[in-house]
Order: sequence, then C-alpha cells, then structure tokens
Amino acid sequence: MDSIFEFLNRTYLIERLFGIITYGLVVAFGFAWIKKSKTNKQLRASLIFILFSLILMAFFFVPDSSKDLYRLWDLALYHSKKDFTVFFRDSVLKSSEPLNLLFLYAGGKIGIMGLLPAFSALIFYSCSFSILFLLKKEKHVKNELLAIAYLAMMCSGSFLEVISDLRSFVSICVVSYCFILEMVFKRKFVLHLPLYICACLFHLTAVPLFALRLVVIVFEQKTILKKTVFFLLATSIIVISYFVGKKYIDSTIDKTLLYFGHDAYSYFWEYLIGFLQLALVSVFLLRTRGNKINELVPMRLLITLFTIGLLFFAIEYNTFHRYLVFLFVLFPVYYALSNNESEKYCARTVNLKYFCIIILCVAMARGNLCGYKFLAF
Repeated sequence: MDSIFEFLNRTYLIERLFGIITYGLVVAFGFAWIKKSKTNKQLRASLIFILFSLILMAFFFVPDSSKDLYRLWDLALYHSKKDFTVFFRDSVLKSSEPLNLLFLYAGGKIGIMGLLPAFSALIFYSCSFSILFLLKKEKHVKNELLAIAYLAMMCSGSFLEVISDLRSFVSICVVSYCFILEMVFKRKFVLHLPLYICACLFHLTAVPLFALRLVVIVFEQKTILKKTVFFLLATSIIVISYFVGKKYIDSTIDKTLLYFGHDAYSYFWEYLIGFLQLALVSVFLLRTRGNKINELVPMRLLITLFTIGLLFFAIEYNTFHRYLVFLFVLFPVYYALSNNESEKYCARTVNLKYFCIIILCVAMARGNLCGYKFLAF
C-alpha cells in the first residue's frame, strides 16, 4: 500500500488524470456547443465560455521543475526586484526579446504566477477563436465545419506549451492570426504591422514568419505594377529591419544554428503527434486537389509549402514542434472554407473528425499534455 501511495505522489497520476480529463471535457463540450449554436450570438457565447475555461485552467496550472514556466517564474521574480530604470537599461534594451522581459517583469511585480499562463492562454485562444467567429459571421461557414475546425485546432494538445512556454507559441499564433485576417478576410497588411513587430519582439520564432509574410504579399498582387511596388516595400522593410534590429536578426540566426548544431530535447510521442498532424493535412490536400476556389489558392499553396518545409525541419525537434502551431491555425481555416464552398468534399468531414480525435487521444495519453495538472492534492 505504501508503494502505491509513493508511486502516486511521485508521478502526480491523480492530479494529471484530473487535468487531462478536464481538458478533454472542455474540448468535447466546446465541439458540441459550437455545432449546436443557432445564431452568431450563441456561437460567441460558446467561444467566450470555452476561452474562460481555458484561462481558468491556465491560472491554476501547477508546473513541476521541468516546465519552462517554473524557470520563467524564477526569472520574473529575479527581475522584479530591480529598479525599473536599471532593469530597462541593463536588460530590456540589450535583449533580443524585450517585450517578453517586460511581460515577465510585470508578472513578477504583481506576484501572482497564475497570471502569466492565464495571459498567454488569453492571447493564444482569443486569436484562434476570433478566427472561428469571423468564419461564421463573414463567410457563413456551417456549424459542423466550424466545430471540426475547432477540434483540429485543439487536438494537438499544445495547451500545455502555451501556458508553460509563454513566448513562442503566443508569438506564432499572433502572426498566423494576422496572416488569416489578411489572406481570407482581406484586412490591410499595414494595419497589422504593430502586431507583427510586437510578436517579433516577444519571441524570435515570429521573425521568420514575418519575413515569409513579406514574400507572400508580393506574390498575392495581381499586376506587375503592384508586384513591383510591394516588392520594393517588402525589401525596404527588410533592409530597415536589418539595420534597426540587426541584433534581433543575428540572434535569430544564432539560435537557429544552435538548435541544428547541438543535441537538444526531443520526445518521441510529440514527434508521432506531429507526423499524424502532417498526415492529416497531406491527406486533405490530396483529396481536395481539384478544388479551384480562387480565394483559397494562395492559402492552399502556403499550407502545402509549409507542410513540405516542416518535413525537412523535422530533424530539429523545437523548430518542428513550434511551427506546427502555425500550420494548425491556418489549416482548419482552409479546411472549413474548402468544404463550405464545395459540397463535393463535405462527406469527408467525418473522417477528419475521427482523425482529430485519434490525435487528441494520443496527446492526452502520451504527449506533453499528459503533464498538465492544475490541482495539487
């Protein structure tokens, strides 16, 4: 009997089971609520309730010593003891991720650790759920497709990384949010420049995605004149960014080389989840290869190229794992719009739903998500 209690205390099995089951219930009920929402108002209420549940779970997250949040909280407390002027001069101005340091400093000053993961969950899932709501409001996407798109966003179990890492996943989600608003909902790129800059200053993983957006925006133009103008604009931004933010770009390159040049953390089950996600995207792209909806062609091309790129980057765990998040904000949107515009593909939504459920089960059983606990008995 003592050995059983010792095992339970050492593994936090009960706490982790409780956390995983709670996450699974949030996903399941969220799927049902989105599917049954009859009006935009009901859909908004459902998404807000799901968002509030995830923020609450994030606030009460109990990290162990191996989680990034544990280390980042120590860093937050360390910086918060400094005078702000000294901290800003000696740390923020010399950092390649100044907004991240300011975020940690504010959290340390407030003194409540739960606010850091709660804020990360708020930003990440606000962006994701706003996209779902806009798909319903502006594109009139069917509820069943929205529900499956939601399931695809949630199935990887990246929730734990969002509330523990606090940086890269949030930055990537903000950039992907801007991508979708511009490519699908035709918002102006220039209006999102502050968001792109904030994402890049929050974590360096957003820098390559911002550069990618500058390239994509050139190819989106339909006339030679516009392509030339936007090419010059993109080139100007890159040149200015290099001279103004040279240390940020150099730091991004150094970190990339460091990741690829040294043995780093890796986890088989997260690789399996990642490859299942890529298989899901690849199968859907192949099945919908006859889809010629004009407004979706650029997104399809981007998703295809990004999927191929991730296969090459799979040799390095961190890069592969992080940028899958970008793909799995874009892909559910493409999936929902493809099926919504063409009845030919709607019969295949059930297969995608079960595929997502399988991925979610693997994530809950053996992925990083299985380390989530938010109560300590």
